[in-house]
Amino acid sequence: MSGWQATGGSPGWSLVEQRLLQPLLDAARSLGYTPSPRDVPGHSKIVRHFHNWNNAVAAAGLPNPNDPEQHRLRAQYRRERRARRDGEPTNSSPDGDRNN
Repeated sequence: MSGWQATGGSPGWSLVEQRLLQPLLDAARSLGYTPSPRDVPGHSKIVRHFHNWNNAVAAAGLPNPNDPEQHRLRAQYRRERRARRDGEPTNSSPDGDRNN
């Protein structure tokens, strides 16, 4: 998947941290970008353990969600989701031009 790279399963993670970070990693894999807290079930437990969302994201080895590339990927995902919902052709080109 392009746009992010997770290190995943760091040898320094405790079992608790592995279990807490798994939903974050799963959401990132599914969405194709670093998720915001609202994208991740159980995010409040993750934030409590890591003290804030950015610490959890860093521990998971994901790019900062405020990175411009992550904003672009998030916007692209939402455009494609709206288009699918509305029955419009989807576009996967990074520059936003319609290919269909």
